[in-house]
Amino acid sequence: MGILKVKGKMELKQFWPAGKSDADTAKIIVNVTGEQFMYKPDGSTAFRPTNAFKDAFIRATGKSRPRVFKRSKWITIRLQGIDAPELHYKIYGPVKTSGFTATKKAAFKRCNGREYRQYQAETSTVALARMLGRDRGVQELECEFITSHVDKPSDVCDVYGRFVGNIRVRVDGNWVDINHWLLREGYVFPSFYTSMSSAEVGAVNAEWRKGKKKALRLHSFYSARVLPFDPALQYREKGKVNAAADRGRVILPKLYRRQCVHWINVTSKVKDESFIDFIISKSPEDRWIPITSLKQYQALKTDAAKKRFSVPLVQLLQGDVFSREPEDVAFTEKDCFLYDSAGKLISRW
Repeated sequence: MGILKVKGKMELKQFWPAGKSDADTAKIIVNVTGEQFMYKPDGSTAFRPTNAFKDAFIRATGKSRPRVFKRSKWITIRLQGIDAPELHYKIYGPVKTSGFTATKKAAFKRCNGREYRQYQAETSTVALARMLGRDRGVQELECEFITSHVDKPSDVCDVYGRFVGNIRVRVDGNWVDINHWLLREGYVFPSFYTSMSSAEVGAVNAEWRKGKKKALRLHSFYSARVLPFDPALQYREKGKVNAAADRGRVILPKLYRRQCVHWINVTSKVKDESFIDFIISKSPEDRWIPITSLKQYQALKTDAAKKRFSVPLVQLLQGDVFSREPEDVAFTEKDCFLYDSAGKLISRW
């Protein structure tokens, strides 16, 4: 399995409350035509430049074609192995409203016109920005995106066109892995996908165990029981930092995102179903495996075999209780493919 490394710059103004980035998503400025994108196929060969991502776009389900590179030449990074509480969740992208009455469409638009958040989201984001030096006047940092366990360019991105991996930043002359720092300080949950290697999973859980020892951090507010959805808890654009007001119980962000969609559907009377029935309806795409079965799952040769091996998300719920610890679960992923500007599949580095 190969390694992709991308060198760039990170602007600290992007993080809340000055900007909109949260603790597990960040943008880095890159030069697509330079030698900032480097790949090596194994542990013994040297890194070499790659132009695989120039003008590339992702094609997954639906008709969406998010470009990997924006006009300003930055890329969005989804920090691998972690999940921070939601800072501003909204249903983005195309929504199937065919068959809706005009009244239902209007009600749906009203509910989805807001951005909802969880407690601790602001706290986690502010802590990250403070560690990076924003309070000391630092505006920009040298950084490095890195992902291992990749064979093809498509392995690097998710269905939203985001690069998935770790970010290292140079803080006061020392390299700091942001993913691991957030875990170690107890500001994020571990969150695994079946594309991750056992070594990556082990590194995440080692840091998560350290974070759980920190007082009044995210694990202290975790609720395995699904909490009632609170529509009054909304994104505060450029709001004032108030740690005391950001304290409250938190369910897993992955579950919260689904709860948010369900609440919007039911409140706008688009659908009339229980949360459990909603989760069941998502079972074809929302699937998981025990983390202890990761190697066994990855050894399977076909998508059909992997689907038979995986389990619907609803089986993680016993009534309204999430039955496993966050670190014990790996979720399956949607396949996505990287294409060049001419619509040709990018298969080589």
